[in-house]
Amino acid sequence: MIKPIPDTWRALPRMAAQVSYTFLPEVYDLFSEDMDSIAWADDLISRLREAGISRGRVLDLGCGTGRISLQLARAGYDVVGIDRSEEMLRVAQERLWREGHRLPLSRQDMRSFSLHKSVDAVICACDGVNYLTDLAMVESCFARVARALRPGGLFLFDISSRYKLEKRLGNDFFGEVREEAAYLWQSSFDKARRLARMDLTLFIRGQDGRYDRGDEVHLQRAHEVEELRACLAGCGLGLLAVQEAFTRKAPRPDALRIQFTAVRQ
Repeated sequence: MIKPIPDTWRALPRMAAQVSYTFLPEVYDLFSEDMDSIAWADDLISRLREAGISRGRVLDLGCGTGRISLQLARAGYDVVGIDRSEEMLRVAQERLWREGHRLPLSRQDMRSFSLHKSVDAVICACDGVNYLTDLAMVESCFARVARALRPGGLFLFDISSRYKLEKRLGNDFFGEVREEAAYLWQSSFDKARRLARMDLTLFIRGQDGRYDRGDEVHLQRAHEVEELRACLAGCGLGLLAVQEAFTRKAPRPDALRIQFTAVRQ
């Protein structure tokens, strides 16, 4: 039986070390239209303002199709966007230009990126850190974040929880069919390695009415809070808060998404 995924399309990646996006950017926004990017960005902006960052330079790391970047720009921040996917960046640029924002976007890997100028905050929303599938990758990314931040700068990122990857996605099959496009998604979870695998097949309707097929494989790791805390500390980043996403509360055992707030020491 084909069924829609839990937590909707937002479980799909915006940036992954293993994948070169070809088809997904064309339909990412279509299938994630129930994701309230304005509310998501508002939550991140409120966290920045609580830390005294009401203006300044912000890096959207793994910016995807630019929805969070756009809201940050609307709120008055000077935004820089980085993503590994050229296709995602193309969609992001088109969105931002339509709204009158010409932000600097750069095609770089989150494990090795560099900036010419330091930033006041780094945001990595919607599972970016889950796509770092071992701790060496995590440490490489966090070290680059620390290098990019000014002293006292904030690092905000979230992860999909192990509960979500193992229990909600698990070893199951999902799908959705629309006139413009369809997807089939086989999910599996390796408990020993804490790796979720997502085999995704997309069908996208062309101008001639025929459908093109694209196949992609995505991997996410179910990180533990304490190992991420250790990685942050090793890179000169202090963990300030671990909360259930979109709340200021400690994560429940069945929390789907966990929000981290760290500071450059």
